[in-house]
Amino acid sequence: LHIWPAHGQALSLDPASAAALLYLQLAIPGRFSVAHCANPDVSPSGQLPYLTHGLRNASTFPSIVKYVAHLEGAHDTNGSLTPVEKARLCARIAHVQSDYGDLVAHMLYSLHSNWWKTTRPVLVAALPIPHRYYVADRVRESYKPRLEASELWGIPGLEDEEQDGISSVFRKEKKRKSQLKSIKFKNAFRRCQVLAKARALLSIYSKLLGDNRYFHLHSDRPTTLDIVFAAHTHVLMSIPFADPLLQTLLSDSYPTLVAHANAVQSFVFPDPVSLPPTADSHLSCSLHTLLPRQL
Repeated sequence: LHIWPAHGQALSLDPASAAALLYLQLAIPGRFSVAHCANPDVSPSGQLPYLTHGLRNASTFPSIVKYVAHLEGAHDTNGSLTPVEKARLCARIAHVQSDYGDLVAHMLYSLHSNWWKTTRPVLVAALPIPHRYYVADRVRESYKPRLEASELWGIPGLEDEEQDGISSVFRKEKKRKSQLKSIKFKNAFRRCQVLAKARALLSIYSKLLGDNRYFHLHSDRPTTLDIVFAAHTHVLMSIPFADPLLQTLLSDSYPTLVAHANAVQSFVFPDPVSLPPTADSHLSCSLHTLLPRQL
């Protein structure tokens, strides 16, 4: 299983990668290894995560789930659900991957301080030369259209107000005060918009979870929905972000969702020994990207 690199206490920087790791451990424990890589060019589809099995491969989380589900001896994570519940589960997973995915991507790639102090250094450190000089910025640019469409790109961060205030010192005092006041108001308003988006999403799943351990009452194991949702929460809460905008919201207003993510991870990985073996993908990433890709 090839996934984006880990950081801090996070299994991976990327929710889909973390979800794929959790899913494989539930479905086929002890039958796979993990390779961390920060260059999506190594994937046949240009996307991470991806799974290789002999001469076969599966890219993206849904494709990985579909492939693994048909392997002999694989555990059905949704086996306890009714057909109606399975249909609802698919719709909810798509919703989580879209809307919750946007919020996580906003934290990683849009907020200035998080990008420069957290995400970019992790990606650069995981890349070989010469890829570390350009791949990280290209990855960030790939998220820009998606985040612009959801109005989550270019939101001011904690450091922006200070920088704008410093540059304003060189202006006339009256103009400086007026502009600084306007900047502060705009920054606060746009960050409140992000929080409103997050509350709208998190409230839905907080209500769905209630006081239960997992989203489905009669399931004593995490379902695929639990895995996908928990992976997003896990990434947000486990990475030491410079700007903890959504971390603060989750910990203060949605503690049951944080507990849910911890419960899923504890079930899948009850102790460090249960983590799958890792493979050094540094050399394979470097060689793969130096070769021409077949069209």
